Amino acid sequence: MKKFFIINNIFPSNLGECIKYFGETSGISLNLDFLRILRRELKDKNEFQILKQFCFDAANYILEQMNNRREIGNSKQDIRIKADVTYKSRAAGLVKHNNKFLFVNMDKSPYWCVPGGHIELFENSEKAAIREVEEETGMQVKAKKLFLIQENFYFNKNNLRFHELGFYYLVEPKKGSHIIENQIIEENDKGIINHLEFRWLTKQDIQKTEIKPTKIKELILKDKIGQLNHFIKRLADD
Repeated sequence: MKKFFIINNIFPSNLGECIKYFGETSGISLNLDFLRILRRELKDKNEFQILKQFCFDAANYILEQMNNRREIGNSKQDIRIKADVTYKSRAAGLVKHNNKFLFVNMDKSPYWCVPGGHIELFENSEKAAIREVEEETGMQVKAKKLFLIQENFYFNKNNLRFHELGFYYLVEPKKGSHIIENQIIEENDKGIINHLEFRWLTKQDIQKTEIKPTKIKELILKDKIGQLNHFIKRLADD
């Protein structure tokens, strides 16, 4: 802030720069009432104290908006930390409809998985699961239950270490929403084109299908998706 103000010589004309600075550094559009109110009050009161209070109010406003996400919106950045180990946080939605479960296969993979993806900054896991399902399938869904939290430690195909925290929700289509059919679609995921094949599977189908994470398959077959489960899959686990 000091770059815009000379402490002993403060003028209202500097306030536009102050507003601009806050916006650039926080990504939030400040309410211009701050500027109008301050211009009015500077006429009769001590300028330094008014400016000081303005700065505190503006900072509190930014923090409030960040917490409530009313102004900054979705950052569109995945939560992912890259060092010697890559950490990522994911959320997925297991869609159940007419006693069948929706699974997806990406780019002819040898296994099927639950629709989902990375959680974005300032996004909670439930909203992320719903967003991912709706983006991939076009269905409108609602979350019923968080049924699995899985901590996953593994090496990828390039022998790099990964630490993944996954949240798996049981979801269902909203009333009136269209229901996706067994089909193959093309998805643009932040510039990466994926070919997704969606398929509804019964329990009998699931029993003979390769599914990742394997814990999902076990919980469905044992009727344990109505409760919260916590599972840690270590590097040495199958």
